[in-house]
Order: sequence, then structure tokens, then C-alpha cells
Amino acid sequence: MNLKVSSMLGNNSLKISAFVSEEEYAQNLKVLTDILKRSTGNVRKKICDIYGFKLQLDGDDYLISHDGQRIGAGQVVVDGTRVHFEVYPKNTGIKLDELFGVYGDGLSKKYGKIHHFGRTSIEDKPDEFSFTFLLGLLHEIANFGTHFFNIYSTRKRIASKGKPIGRVVPDSFVMNQLKGKYDLFECETLDNSTLRLFATVFYHTAASVLKELQSLSIDEALSGANAQMLGQRSMSRLKPYVVDGFSRQMLNKISKPPYPFGVKELFFKCYKYWESKGSISAVHSKNEMAFSGFSVRLSDLFEDYVGIVFKKAYEYKYEYIAKRRFHYFKDESQERRLEPDHMFVNVKSKELVVVEVKYSNAVAIREHVSQLISYLDYKYEGLGTHKPRGILVYPGSTFTCTRLDSFKHNICIVTLSSFLNDSCLSIEREPLLF
Repeated sequence: MNLKVSSMLGNNSLKISAFVSEEEYAQNLKVLTDILKRSTGNVRKKICDIYGFKLQLDGDDYLISHDGQRIGAGQVVVDGTRVHFEVYPKNTGIKLDELFGVYGDGLSKKYGKIHHFGRTSIEDKPDEFSFTFLLGLLHEIANFGTHFFNIYSTRKRIASKGKPIGRVVPDSFVMNQLKGKYDLFECETLDNSTLRLFATVFYHTAASVLKELQSLSIDEALSGANAQMLGQRSMSRLKPYVVDGFSRQMLNKISKPPYPFGVKELFFKCYKYWESKGSISAVHSKNEMAFSGFSVRLSDLFEDYVGIVFKKAYEYKYEYIAKRRFHYFKDESQERRLEPDHMFVNVKSKELVVVEVKYSNAVAIREHVSQLISYLDYKYEGLGTHKPRGILVYPGSTFTCTRLDSFKHNICIVTLSSFLNDSCLSIEREPLLF
């Protein structure tokens, strides 16, 4: 697939997409190729590897191709000039906003990486601080029930003048009356000050994470990620409970048990963020040659999404087998092993279902079918008597299911949309898949 580039040179920004006109492509191809040619060899190779670019000589000029399986954004500094670019995937019918919306339904893998490297040093940030960690954290904060902060879990005593506020402390009331302090009351009130400290941490975490994601151009490059909306929602809901004085001391103060019910898991994700904030901040290098950005392989994301769909659709009939590697030589080398994407088994009916996922527009090509057949022919330990059945799954705008009748194995080709509930229902209603 040829890469088409839409550029906004006034903003030093390049949008890399397959959905722009030939005129825009011709106008801007030279800009992108020039950036890569002027980059040092290791930086050029790394950028091409990260985003699936391929630069090849064609006569006196270069052609760029793109595998269309990556999405992300980055900024590269070449000879002091900073250029920002955004990478979009090929059109497979999948809606990214729907796919990213499934995070709350079980997607836990770190799909994206944050990258930073310079002229001599190439280094990826640790996977645990991927951009999906940031996006997932913001999503959790936005959906945390703020009614929780209205729970008054402790009591405190306050001095009230003029009229009592809360329950009057009897002993203190008698003493004040005897001393002639008729308008002074010591009262006991319900207190949520500790909970408000957690709300303050969540609020400032959301604000900081949003800034990180904006610097990585998440909303521009990931249609439907809605980082801006999530950040604004988080902060507007938490603001009434925020207290002054957010600091490292506040974090340390509330990091010790006991914890109020319901906040521990989210708080420690926020704590992890602040502990490592320096290492995940987007880089704004002034060096003559540097790059920073994020990327995600949609093939990994789609593979896990398909697993969630089939688990939901099969939950009453098939048991899911955790992903494993199966070696066919005793040396157990990486090159000599099978690694099916998803496997399901019905012990009672002795059925084995192997689901192989391909993020590709090339449906049922020879390599894909041959790979699935090798999985179906393999003798899995403890499942040797089970009847195998194979399913090849591709992304699409609608659900389809077709059986391949020319093979001895029962093989179906399925396309799945990014609508989780519709996909589950379609599988449940398709007799070829049971």
C-alpha cells in the first residue's frame, strides 16, 4: 500500500494516512522522505521499524510504503528543525473508538510504547509506562464514582460559636456553661477530609496525565481515544472535593494503610504514575537529532479483542485455554514452536476450537490457512482425542462467516466488527461456529 502524506507545513506537522488525495501525496512525499534521509541511520531505521515504514530507492527518488498496522504520533528533530507527524492505519472497517472503548471489558495488555532516542542512543521507555497505561488510568479516574467522597467515614471535633454545628459534646457543653461561655460549643461532626485527600490526588493525576497525552497527540492520532473529554470529565467531577496543598508529602501521607474502602487499587496506579513521572514524560529535546513519540500495533489490540468476543460468546459451552507455546522439536527453540492465538475446549463433547486472528485486508490467503491447518494437525498433549475445528478471524465493518469446504478440517472464515455486543450475539447465533 502506498503511503499518502497530508502535511500542514505551517505547523510543521505531517499526517500519514491512506485517505488523502494523490495531489496531497505528490506535494508532501518529498517532505517526509527528506526527513528520513536527513536522519541518522539508526534513527531512520528505528522510526521505520516503529511505524511500519519502508523507504526504497526508485530511480533518482525514494518511495515510501506503510504496512498500515500501526497507529501513533511522534516528533523528530533534524538539524534543529522539529517536525510532528501522525500515523493512521489502513481501512479495515474497524472503528478505533469502539475498539479502544473495550478497555473496560478486559483489555489489560500494554499495547503501546513510548519511544525516545537521539543521535547515539536508542531507548524505548519501559512497557509498563506505555501510553495505554496513561489512557487507561485517565479512563479509570473519569469513571470513578465521586459519590464515594460524600461518605463521611470519620468524626472530628470542632469549636462553634453562636450555635452548635453537629452533635454537642455533653461534658464540654457543661464546662462552657459553668465558665459563662454560653455561645461557645464543642461539637462532633462527621468528616470526609481523608477521602478528600484521595480525591485531590485523583484530580491532579488526571490533569497531569491529560497533559502527557496531549503532548503525545493522542486525540489527534487516535480517533475516539477522547483524552480531552476524559480529562475534563475527571477534573470537573472531582473539583468540588479537592483541597489545597497537593504534594509528594500528601501522596506519602495517604499511601500507608489502612485505606478507605474502594480507593486502594486506583490510588496505587496514581502513586505509580507520580513515582515514575520523570521517565514517562514526553521528550522535548533541543538536540540536533532526536525523536520522541508513541506507537501501537493494532494487530495486538485486535487479537485480544477477538479473544474477549469469543470468551463471551463461548462462555457456556467452551473452556478457554490460556495462551501457550507448543514445541515440535525437543530443543524448544523459538523458531520451532506453535503459538495459536486463542484455544477453546469442550471436555464433554471432546471438541477443540482454534481461533487464529489476522489484522489484514487479505482474507484467507494461503499463508494464513496453512498456518491454521498446522495448528489443527498438531497433537496437543491431553487433547489428542478431541476433534479440532479452526476459525480464521479478520477485521471488518460487519459480521460474516463462511465455511471452507475444500479441506478435511472444519475451517471457517469470520470477519468481526468493533462493536463488542453485536459481535458476541452474531457468533452465538451462527451455527457454523458451534
